[in-house]
Amino acid sequence: MLAFAIDVSIRAVAAALAVAIILRVLRVRSSSLRHAAWSAVLIVMLAMPMLTTIVPSVSVPVPSTLALDLGTVVSPAARASVPPGDVRGEAGPALPGDATPRVSPVTPSATLRPNRQTDASKAPYVILSIYVLGLMLVGGRLAAGWVMAQRLRRSAHVTALRATVPVLESPAVATPLTFGITRSVIVLPLEWRTWREVKLRAVLAHEEAHITRRDGLMAFLAHLNRVVFWFHPLAWWLPRTLAAHAEHACDDAAAGAVKGRREYAEVLVEIAASVSTHGRRVAWQALGVEGTGLLSARIERLLRGNVERASRARVVVTTVVCTIALASAVACRKEPPPLRPDPELARQYEEQAQRTAEFRAAIALTLDEVDALEARVAADPNNWEARGRLVTYYNAGTKVPWERKVPGLRRHALWLIEHHPEHEIAPPPLSPEYDPEGFAQAVRLWDAHLQKPEASSYLVSRAAQFFAPYDQPRAEQLLLRGMTMDPDSEALKERVPPRVGGYQWHYQLALLYVRAIVGAGASYYPTNGFDAKRAASPYAQEVRRKLAESRDARLLANVGSQLLSRVSGRAVPEIGDLARSYLNRALEIDPQSTVARTALDRADQSERRQQVWRAIGSGGEVPDEHRLAYLASKANSAYMQLEAAESWRKDEDTARKAHGEAKAAAEALLELAEERRDSPDYAAAVMTAHQTLGLIALHDGNRDRAVHHMLESVKVPELALEGGIVERHFLAQRLPIYLLKEGERETVIEYYEAAATINARERERLLEDARAVREGRMPRSYQSMFTHPIFSVRPSTWT
Repeated sequence: MLAFAIDVSIRAVAAALAVAIILRVLRVRSSSLRHAAWSAVLIVMLAMPMLTTIVPSVSVPVPSTLALDLGTVVSPAARASVPPGDVRGEAGPALPGDATPRVSPVTPSATLRPNRQTDASKAPYVILSIYVLGLMLVGGRLAAGWVMAQRLRRSAHVTALRATVPVLESPAVATPLTFGITRSVIVLPLEWRTWREVKLRAVLAHEEAHITRRDGLMAFLAHLNRVVFWFHPLAWWLPRTLAAHAEHACDDAAAGAVKGRREYAEVLVEIAASVSTHGRRVAWQALGVEGTGLLSARIERLLRGNVERASRARVVVTTVVCTIALASAVACRKEPPPLRPDPELARQYEEQAQRTAEFRAAIALTLDEVDALEARVAADPNNWEARGRLVTYYNAGTKVPWERKVPGLRRHALWLIEHHPEHEIAPPPLSPEYDPEGFAQAVRLWDAHLQKPEASSYLVSRAAQFFAPYDQPRAEQLLLRGMTMDPDSEALKERVPPRVGGYQWHYQLALLYVRAIVGAGASYYPTNGFDAKRAASPYAQEVRRKLAESRDARLLANVGSQLLSRVSGRAVPEIGDLARSYLNRALEIDPQSTVARTALDRADQSERRQQVWRAIGSGGEVPDEHRLAYLASKANSAYMQLEAAESWRKDEDTARKAHGEAKAAAEALLELAEERRDSPDYAAAVMTAHQTLGLIALHDGNRDRAVHHMLESVKVPELALEGGIVERHFLAQRLPIYLLKEGERETVIEYYEAAATINARERERLLEDARAVREGRMPRSYQSMFTHPIFSVRPSTWT
């Protein structure tokens, strides 16, 4: 509300300034024309809250140094970024070497629990209370004046004078007045009977001019505007200005009804003397010759002849220019400064891009370049830049001659273990099969470090990582030792970058067990997802036995979740069944295990989607109960094909076809969803349909329609974690991010906050994104999409 009030107030001032400049530049002196111009300002100001929602907007860039943040008052807690923590994500943990940032999960109940309000959170209510109080005071003043005027009108007596409206007389007034908005009357003081005929004719002409010009209506609107905008100086200035110009215009009319301006000025002098004698008793809601205390200025104006009748051409020009100015004040929207990137996230992305470039350069080294680097390391063993490139070359290079690979890995691994086992450059693993001598030396060196009393938990973790690919029993013992030393993984947390997960002991142990179960060796991912020979090793069987007897719900949930994410249950049914058994037992032990419930939910959804597509692929019909999922998937894939065809393949025919398919599928999905409101897929299907139609509308240049679909997409029941199989978030981030790119702010905030109420799983991320936009920052999803070195999505309309 505060932002809206400030916005309307600024627009009103802009409109008034524009009209003032126009009247001055065009040298408009006609009171009638000036009154009409300021009446237009009054009407625009009063109707501004409605006009801003009706009139199409025109964005106007504002320098960032001048831009004001008119957003909702945000509490200090809301400004704080989400703290780093145990970052897992629904697709599995990030490993310490993975710098890809993720949002830390925060317990949803912490958000839903009522907390004691801070001063900042009370600020909107305080402001609203002050506004209502002012509204009541100024509105009460207006109502009191109106009641007084009506009483005076009812107590007045009708005279025999003839005019266009009834003429009354009352002892309560000292000067002639006009009452009423639609049914006006003229009220004269009792001494009117002693007036000269010229004075009476002039007074009646003046009051009839007020009625003909509808000055009573404009005066009432000016007072009403002052009630609504009681805090705005312009709302107090307009009534007096309009009254002054109305009196001048009516003076011109009255002067024409007598012999001239001088004689009419004498009439005003007599009225001024009467006011001085009897006191200023004028009802608030009336217009009169006395003119709200401006008699002396009016008399001087008449005597100087400072009167002008505007020509038709001047009226037309003034009307046109003022109309354009007022329309601009309503339509123009301050184009906010660009969203600010998160400097820390930008730095991480820059470092990640640099690491990626360095990795590619390292694995592409020529033998001559390798020899040169080896010479540099021999001369200076602590040349970390050269040593890091060599470790990457020997460990990840695919074109390294075998006769150089084994000794190269041994040489650098042993030196790092002996001299700097905790350095940022981790010792590359050595295979006991291909380099038994080097592996034996590495064991001795690690043991020497690990036997020292001062051996840190991070050293234990580093040793476990070294042995995990080839000596999993030894790695397990090290991880268990680390858990004893550092149960909460706090010591490890200090050594990893912010927002990186997967370093925790229980995660490392779960991943080690997953390696054993699927038969992974040096590579975390076996070629076909499962190595039956390795998976049948004695250690792998021992791991299965331990897990079968385990009562550690967290361990079971993490192992089951990682198994399902790395090995297709359809391709290896045994692994799928085993993973499900771990997850189900985790829920039996801990029914609140979000990791286990989410993994099972996703597995069920994936299996049912596969059933749908298997039926389609075999030429069969889509099962009726899965038609919502089919249409949603079709809309998703068609839209993504549209983006790919336009942005990367530059294939107009494919893009045109995909455009039609996405729109048709989304419309059919929306229609079918209305018939199946009881389906577990209903909410996600409606969301997907509106998201797709919004993206199509934005693609076609209809931003308002895109906003409509974005907001409609979250007008659904809370999205269930189980039951439905529609992939509800495939496009859910794209539309708000693209609209942010187009300049939408408030509607995207509204979307994020509404989405948070129906999406418990991602509530904290959505609320954090809303806070970021409100504070002028890029949401992490926005920054990732447009600045991340891997993603950098840029639809063709923006390239």
